[in-house]
Parts: sequence; structure tokens; C-alpha cells
Amino acid sequence: MGNLLSILLAMSIAGSIVVGLMLLLRRVTVKIFPAKWQYGIGKIAIAFFLIPVYLFAGKLPLSQSIMESYPAEPSAIQNALPSHALMDAMGTLMKHFTFEVMEAFVFIWIFGAVLFAGWYFYCYRRFSRQLWADSLPVPEDTAAILLSSCKTALGIPDEVKLMLNPKITSPMLVGLRRPTILLPAYRISEIDLNLVLIHELMHVKRKDLWVKMFALIAGTLHWFNPFVHVLRKDISTWGELSCDEALAAEMSHEERKLYGEAILNTLDNYSGMNTAFCSSLCESKKHIERRLTMLLNVKKTKKHITIFAVAAVVAITSIGTTVSALAAENTLQLEGGSNITVVSENGSAISYNQEGDVVQANPKDSYVPHELSYEEIMERIKLHEEKGIPVPQAYLDAVK
Repeated sequence: MGNLLSILLAMSIAGSIVVGLMLLLRRVTVKIFPAKWQYGIGKIAIAFFLIPVYLFAGKLPLSQSIMESYPAEPSAIQNALPSHALMDAMGTLMKHFTFEVMEAFVFIWIFGAVLFAGWYFYCYRRFSRQLWADSLPVPEDTAAILLSSCKTALGIPDEVKLMLNPKITSPMLVGLRRPTILLPAYRISEIDLNLVLIHELMHVKRKDLWVKMFALIAGTLHWFNPFVHVLRKDISTWGELSCDEALAAEMSHEERKLYGEAILNTLDNYSGMNTAFCSSLCESKKHIERRLTMLLNVKKTKKHITIFAVAAVVAITSIGTTVSALAAENTLQLEGGSNITVVSENGSAISYNQEGDVVQANPKDSYVPHELSYEEIMERIKLHEEKGIPVPQAYLDAVK
């Protein structure tokens, strides 16, 4: 259980560092880098929350150089990585966790994750029933022909269904394995409909609903971490902005104005919509001004900006990986348990740490080896040998 907890914390710390850097640099990067970069950093943060990236720490040049200098130059690392003190404090605290405490933490985490997942499963089932109960197939008319034409233009070979739903006020995309575009029942002009279909099909092509689903999984695993919930909202916002950017890059200024008008014409007022399970053309009014402004001002990314953007991604990824490795190095010390104190018959006590070195005895962690069964002592000796840790002499004496 200690190993599970340490891996979870290492991933949570690494993901938080990436999200923290993303937000810290946002005021600068939003003026320099395209929306695609912001969305990409968000997807990298999701990966850090879901994958123990510290296993690959040595394969990144920047990460490897930091890790190699860590033991020799702690002050340099401390300046470079603000989380160093936090990880040291956490490592020191967790060294003294008993098995029962770790078990309690794991139980609380599992309870929270099940509660979080159960709530969203309930929301999904309710959302799904509300949608499909009122959805009707679109007849083979202009809309179906436009859908086929847009799919061909975007190079999407997969089947995408098109349906009408009188309960929604904005077009939306739903379905991971069988994507379906839902249109409101009111009449949409052919120009607006063409732009709506292209927008939703772009989400299909980029697998944006899958990104939202992975963000939801990250939120379930790290429900206790506020950074992951900030990330989920950020992913939803920049997913729409980057989709607009990708489409606007191929449009003239007049076409962009028509696209902006299509967004305004389908502005969503449906307060009960849960955007964790769908992608709506216009999810709310909150970001509409920024969205339209960015849409009209999309420019081709210059070469030096692209190089700078790639360098920033590599730097943030390397820092996140390094922090993950340092966090894992501290938290994985949980596996050996607390210090072990051996009390002899004459009352003297010798305490061993997880490396087998003699340390000051701590009475509250003490126990008498001869009270253990022969099998338990042999199991502890085997564990020491597997880890390459010197076996305490008291263990060897007890099995003679």
C-alpha cells in the first residue's frame, strides 16, 4: 500500500508542477503562443497525472543533468525547483508513517475516488437518458449531404451520426466510440450549419472528447488535488479555442466573421448541460468575447515562435519529470516501513533504519523479535536480502 500511495503522490506532485508552471506563465504565453500550445500543455499535464513519468526521468537530457547534480548540489536544485522543500518535508513525514496510517490514507483515497467516479457516472447516465430520449434521426436532406461533404474535406473516414434534439439550444458532439452530432430543432441557415458541422467534426478528428475523458479520469484519481480540477476547466476552454484557431487559420477574414456570427447565433443558454461528456459549439457566455477576439486575430505562427514554443514544452516537461523523480525518490522510502527497534532480554535496545544502519532507538516503534514466529522472521530476512539491506544480527540470532 505504501508503494501505491507513493506512486500516486509522485504523479500528483508532477502534474501539479506542470499545471502550476502553465498558469504561472499564462500571462506571457497567451500573448506569444497559439491556443494549440496552451491545449497541448494541458494534455501533457493530464499525462503527468496519469502516468508515473519519473520512470523515464533519465531519458530527458535536462532532467538527467538535474538528477545527476541533485546529491552534490542541493542548493542549486532548491533554487531551480520551488517544490524541493515540500518534497523533503513530505519525505521526512512519510518515513514515520506506520502501516496503519498508510492503510487509512489509501482507504480514504479509494473512498473519495469511488465517490467521485460514482457521482460522474450518475451524471453521465442522467445526461445520456435526457439526450437520447428526445433525439431523432435527421432525414436525408441538406444537413446529411453537408455532413458527408465536411467529412470528406476534413479526411474523416469514421461514421458520424447526425440527429435532432428539441431540448438543446446549441449544436453539440457526444459519444466516444460512436460520435454523434446533435442539432437543435430550430432552423439553422445553410451557411451556419456548414460551419457548425465543420466545427464539431474538427473535435472528432482531434479526439477532443477522449481528452476530456482522460481529464475526468485524472480528476477521479487525484480528487484531493485542486490543480487537477483547474486543469479540467482549462482543457475545456482551450479545447474550444484551439479548435476555432485550427479552422480560422484556413479562412479569410470574411469567413471568420461568418464563423463568429454562427457561434453567436447558437449561443448556448442550457444551464443543465454537463460539458464533461460533450463538446458544444458555444458552452457559455463567459469566454465568448475572448473567443471571438482570438478567432478574428489568428495568425500563422512564425518559425522562431515555433522553436520557442517547442523549447518551452521541453523545459516544462523536463522540470515536471524531474520533480516527479525527486518526489518518487522521497516517497518510495515508505516501502521499508518505520524504523525497527530490537529489545534484548537484558533491556538494551538497538534501532535500525530502512537501510539497516543503527540509529537512536524509538520506544514507540519497538518490538521484540523472539515474539515473532519463525516464518515471520524468515520473511523479514528474505525482504532485507532482496533489497540488498544488511540483515540485523538479532534476526539471525532468533532463527538459530
